[in-house]
Amino acid sequence: MELILKIMGGAVGLIVPYLFVSVLNKGLENSSFDKVISSALKKKLGLIVWLWVGLVWLLSITNVLSYHEGDIFPRFVIPLFVPVIIGLFLIRNNYFKLIVNNIPLHTLVGIQTFRLAGFAFLLFVNINLLPKPFVAAGYGDIITGSLAIMAGITLKRAARSSKVLFWAFMVAGIFDLLNVAFMMFTYYPIWNTAQPSSSAATEFSLVMVPAIAAPIALLLHLYSLRNFFLERDFSNKAANTYIFAADDKTN
Repeated sequence: MELILKIMGGAVGLIVPYLFVSVLNKGLENSSFDKVISSALKKKLGLIVWLWVGLVWLLSITNVLSYHEGDIFPRFVIPLFVPVIIGLFLIRNNYFKLIVNNIPLHTLVGIQTFRLAGFAFLLFVNINLLPKPFVAAGYGDIITGSLAIMAGITLKRAARSSKVLFWAFMVAGIFDLLNVAFMMFTYYPIWNTAQPSSSAATEFSLVMVPAIAAPIALLLHLYSLRNFFLERDFSNKAANTYIFAADDKTN
């Protein structure tokens, strides 16, 4: 069973970044770049993501990200937060900003169906690899993945329930990520001597969850929030323009 879970962890470390690159490419395709710039940006974005993934794989295989006796801080913090900071900083770049702007909201939300793979947390707990409270992470991911499907479909169809499902997805998804991070810290061997600890989640290949899947999921949430408010702002401006135009005709 443990071997199967390690294979699943490795799969997550490849499939999730592939989906992330696909989402960025969708925004790139919808943007108004010429073929030369579009091709160059596609290569650069792919290179950035896969270099990061390759680095995480290298560090995890060599146990650099694992817990070591005498550590003064959890090493998984670096791959967990640095990509998120970089992903937010890139929004300052006009090219990247335009790419994110042109990713459909239903795509940003629906792609997080991959969170259903979080059911594996239930198995980790069952074989005593992680503390029992991590069961909540399994259920949290299942709920988030299910809401991602429903919200993605309703957003694409512009259904009335889309906003409610969008916010349900956002709340459940972000809370789930924060809860997992909290448990990772709480049960880390630096501060907690209980067994099992959360250190198993920092070893190859389970570390792919906090080092790759989690930061990508958080970035997708943040980009989704940004695009949601951008769409609403655009709709309000369009409505106001229509009202003003109607008033001018009346006058």
